[in-house]
Order: sequence, then C-alpha cells, then structure tokens
Amino acid sequence: MTYLLLCPIPNTASYLFRYLFWAFSILSVLVMSGFSQAAVPIIPPAPNINATSYLLIDANSQKVLVEHNPHERKAPASLTKIMTAYLAEQEMVA
Repeated sequence: MTYLLLCPIPNTASYLFRYLFWAFSILSVLVMSGFSQAAVPIIPPAPNINATSYLLIDANSQKVLVEHNPHERKAPASLTKIMTAYLAEQEMVA
C-alpha cells in the first residue's frame, strides 16, 4: 500500500526559524503601533461642587484625591447619622 503524505513533517530548524520570524514580526508591529508605550492615567480636573468643604480619599492607597477646606468642621450629613445609628444597633444585637 502506498500512502500519500499531504503535509511534510516539519524540520525542527525550519519550524523554529518560522516561529521566530512570525514572533518578531508581530512584536515589531506592536512596538511600532505604540502598544509598548506606558498607559498614561487620565486624571480629570477637580469637580465644581457647591459645598463649603469636601474631601475624597482613595480607600486602597489612602491618597487624598480631591479636597476643599478639608479641616473645616461640619456636622455629618443625615445619611451618615442614619447609617451610624443602624450599625450601632446591629453591633448591640450581635
């Protein structure tokens, strides 16, 4: 019986050369297209808030993101009072 081999068994050296050629080609295209440039974070300007004071802190890094009169003492907002009362009640029940 005779078998017809449709695709030849790849030679290791030629296979490696083709692989490196295509890898280098793709890498070159990515570098030339600006893919390798570090992404610059877009930081928007501080918001225009109609408040006498405010403070926004990143929870992960503890970095102050935006502030306006942060040391001015103010009474907490109503939602803060309600949440504090709710959490205190939950702790007393538990």
